[in-house]
Amino acid sequence: MSSIDDLLARARVEHRPCGQEEIDAAAARIAGRVPLSDEWDVL
Repeated sequence: MSSIDDLLARARVEHRPCGQEEIDAAAARIAGRVPLSDEWDVL
């Protein structure tokens, strides 16, 4: 299974750049610490 760092590195390449706050929020969600939110449906 990919590590969180691997997933984030891949996301940075595959998707448009975003602010550090969004990256941190995505990392937390991927790690299962934050429930899915409707705001992520637009990404």
